Amino acid sequence: MRCPILLPLLLLCTAALAQQPDIATLDVDKLMQDHDAKLIAHTQQLIAAKTDAEREALSRTLPSAAELAPTMLRVALQHPVEATSTKALVWLITRATNVPEGLTGLKMLGEPQFAGRAGLLDALDYLANSQTGVSEQVLRAVVAQNTHTEEKASATLGLGNVLVRAGEAAPAGSPQRKAALEEASKLYAEVMANYKDVTVRGMKLGDPAAAMLFELTNVSEGCQAPEIEGKDAYGATFKLSDYRGLSVVLVFWGSWCHACHGTLAAIQAGINQLPPSKAVLLAVNTDPVETLKQVLASEHIECRNWSDGYNRGPISSVWNIHSWPCIFIIDAKGVIQRKNVPRSEVDKALREVLAMP
Repeated sequence: MRCPILLPLLLLCTAALAQQPDIATLDVDKLMQDHDAKLIAHTQQLIAAKTDAEREALSRTLPSAAELAPTMLRVALQHPVEATSTKALVWLITRATNVPEGLTGLKMLGEPQFAGRAGLLDALDYLANSQTGVSEQVLRAVVAQNTHTEEKASATLGLGNVLVRAGEAAPAGSPQRKAALEEASKLYAEVMANYKDVTVRGMKLGDPAAAMLFELTNVSEGCQAPEIEGKDAYGATFKLSDYRGLSVVLVFWGSWCHACHGTLAAIQAGINQLPPSKAVLLAVNTDPVETLKQVLASEHIECRNWSDGYNRGPISSVWNIHSWPCIFIIDAKGVIQRKNVPRSEVDKALREVLAMP
């Protein structure tokens, strides 16, 4: 006997499936272009809005990745052309991880049928620079299973970057920190040995690998701090080693960096509470020299600053600085004892270093 309720439901489901377009006939490029066009048009409307009420109303109608994500997930799973399926998967990972389909796509990339594909570079770049909990395991899968040179090289470099972040987030001196940074060093060494001339988006992967390997070997906790020799805003030359015998709080900063604002003043206030001749604040500034002069005067900055010119100036490049402000604590013997110290923890960390035998 037929169930009078189930039959209508089956008919409705069949009708819904029949209305969905054939996956093989979908123009995925056009779908993505149309979505981007909606975003651009919406942005232009926001710019043109004349009142807060208009802007508030528009903010509630922002085109969402959720509109396209279910279709892109179907394409990733079912499209008969692998390159098109991969394109949809990459879109989900780079544009839609804030919706369930995007998270599904992210996990799919760690599966054998997807991890070995070509065309994954944008997704791998996203994973290398993201904070998602699955980045490490997905990159490991691609490193293990992908035979395409660019993808394998990019995943190896990206996994190193993810492990560095994980290691630096672990407590100083912990086994987790040591293991993560040691493995990252091996991955960068592998890039240098096997993929240093592989070029992705115009950049040889050996360049960032070499910089990260130098950083882990020379600019990590327990390393003798690389010498800094340069000029201040007024042309006077000075060295980091001139301050041997004092603990040094070293800050890389720029006035262009919102998070840097007030950092030097706050740290200097803490150092001023210490006994004299115990510690000194030094800084590497990444503004044009004329801007530095103006900031020094307007903000009454007391500490000496090397003028590095911009955020990849010679000093910042050697130290491989990739976040600002970046704060180090160097002991009286010139050894880096703390790295990437949060501004709120500088006072505590400095006192710990000063108390070391």
